[in-house]
Amino acid sequence: VEDVRLVNRCVKEARDMGASYLDCFIEEGWGLDELLKSAGFEHVDTWRKMMRPIPPPKAMSDHIEVPGIGKFTVRRFEVGRDEEAFASVVDKAYRVRTGHEAMTLEDVEVMKKEKYFDPRGILLMEHEGKVVGSIWVELIDPVKRIGTGGHFAIDPEYQHHGLGKFLLSKND
Repeated sequence: VEDVRLVNRCVKEARDMGASYLDCFIEEGWGLDELLKSAGFEHVDTWRKMMRPIPPPKAMSDHIEVPGIGKFTVRRFEVGRDEEAFASVVDKAYRVRTGHEAMTLEDVEVMKKEKYFDPRGILLMEHEGKVVGSIWVELIDPVKRIGTGGHFAIDPEYQHHGLGKFLLSKND
């Protein structure tokens, strides 16, 4: 179920960037056919390519209230303002799982120089002015409007309150 939600979040972000469909290329034997079919993808050629149409956006709140903690809002990444906060929240979330540094400010600067970097694809979640969550959908092929998702992170101090689910489902 969480995998389907991530796929749906990627669909939402691709739609926001103007895409009309989302391609997914998978290798034989990964066991992802059923998951992707359940998320609305269908086979379109012999390269194991699956494609899903993207429905028009639905209006939904950009904030969530967590009892006893407060209000959390979602906004787009701003170049020149959010690099350090983005690196920090991704690093904190992944360090807990891996035990080592996951992202630095230098990594973000390198990402900003990539051919496909588009700050509109990065969503940040804030609480009392502090970035506590992120997700990045990167447009890989601007002509075909194909993208990939990553850097999905919730600060460990704020996990287990449904914030990740909210971030994944925002505007879906």
